[in-house]
Amino acid sequence: MNPKRMAAVPGVEPVGVGESTPVSKRGEELSPEGLTHILTNFTDVDRRMLSQIVERWGGLSEELKMAVLALVGYYLRYRYGDMPTHRYRSLGVSDKEVALELANDFKREYEAEKAGILLPKPLREAAHKALSEHLGEYLADLRSRGKTGRRKKGLVQIRSRLQRLFDECDWNALNAITPDSFVRWRSGIRDLSPRTLNHYLSDACTFLNWMVRQGRLAFNPLKAVGKVDQTVSTRERRAFTDDEICRLVERSPQYRRVPYLMSARTGLRHGELSELLWGDIVLDEGNSHVRVRASVSKNKKEARIPLIRELEILLAEFRPVSVGDADKVFVKGVPRCRTLRKDLEAADIPYCDEQGRYADFHSLRYTFNTWMQRKGFVPRVAQELMRHSDRRLTDKVYTDTNLLPLQQSMRNISEDVPLMHILMHICGKTCLNESQSVATDQSSETTETSVTEGDRRELSQSDDLRVWWRWRESNPVRLFS
Repeated sequence: MNPKRMAAVPGVEPVGVGESTPVSKRGEELSPEGLTHILTNFTDVDRRMLSQIVERWGGLSEELKMAVLALVGYYLRYRYGDMPTHRYRSLGVSDKEVALELANDFKREYEAEKAGILLPKPLREAAHKALSEHLGEYLADLRSRGKTGRRKKGLVQIRSRLQRLFDECDWNALNAITPDSFVRWRSGIRDLSPRTLNHYLSDACTFLNWMVRQGRLAFNPLKAVGKVDQTVSTRERRAFTDDEICRLVERSPQYRRVPYLMSARTGLRHGELSELLWGDIVLDEGNSHVRVRASVSKNKKEARIPLIRELEILLAEFRPVSVGDADKVFVKGVPRCRTLRKDLEAADIPYCDEQGRYADFHSLRYTFNTWMQRKGFVPRVAQELMRHSDRRLTDKVYTDTNLLPLQQSMRNISEDVPLMHILMHICGKTCLNESQSVATDQSSETTETSVTEGDRRELSQSDDLRVWWRWRESNPVRLFS
């Protein structure tokens, strides 16, 4: 860039309107005189608006631009470096000395920005603006783009988190936002889980990236801050047992027991239950189901969850007589954690068990998935009813393995006959004789029998197993030593 090429640079020049200089061949109405006559009656507000338009009005001829700018005072005509044509900037003053001073200030500022000595003007203006103003404009932009979250609670949560960071990290201006201040704040927090701390970092980075895109910030100062390891959960949930669900439903008022059982037998989330309408529930024997609308579901997809018979009867009794399909099911609301804890205490159910696992409202969704696993649902069916995109969520995260019938499943496996014959062959004739003598000593009613190797092959499977266990109990040694 060659600063010497600054528009002739008288820099500032008053504009005189010629009396007989034509601008185009279209007629008298587009001459400077005609345009001046039209614009003379403009108000001051109109003239200021017109001056802003002219700064970006590159299609006018030089004389026409001068005619327009003459009405708004002095203007600056400049051209730097590779600019193909001159540019115009209204100074908004009618005093020549003041206009010259403003032109010189503009020249020094422009050259300092190009040399990197001075930050661009948008960055300097943003630095002097309060963070609360930036936050308000950011939230307004999210609202205009429809990024409000489910039930428009996303904006409330973002505002709450960012305002907490502003207050507790002492971020009173943009230059106060540093990685060290955020890391110090995060290190001193004890009431938030690692996952929530990562949400705070994500919301802050999203806000700062928006500032960069708007030209208000040169770079995101928190870009290099790493996330907290959330593989080790500090708050583990558990599923309710069948007995606990029965006690919770029995001890809770009717308007609370219905959402409890709904979540435990359909997997509906707290927010989805809050927005449930009577038109979403179909009580038709053989085809009863609840419809989760796409507008309230987490994955933005509509789903239909079948209802068990017990829940169908409970909903039929719970529905008022004079109610429409557009009315909410739970008019009194879905119980929050504080209310649930009172109901758990009344039902003698621990909120936190011996293993440090919690039973909150979302645990009812864990209960639904664990209940399906215990009932032998096909994994793909369970995943679809849970509305998970990844089966690992269904099989690992939302399954309480402590309630799975592991012992019963192992005991129901049929006996391995070839393995039993191998074990009997290894123990040999001696073990059979010893087991017989032990059995004779323990029970006088047992008849002593001489078992040969040939006779052993004729024993039934149950006889083989009985003899084997008697020998193992009387010979507590390692078989394969």
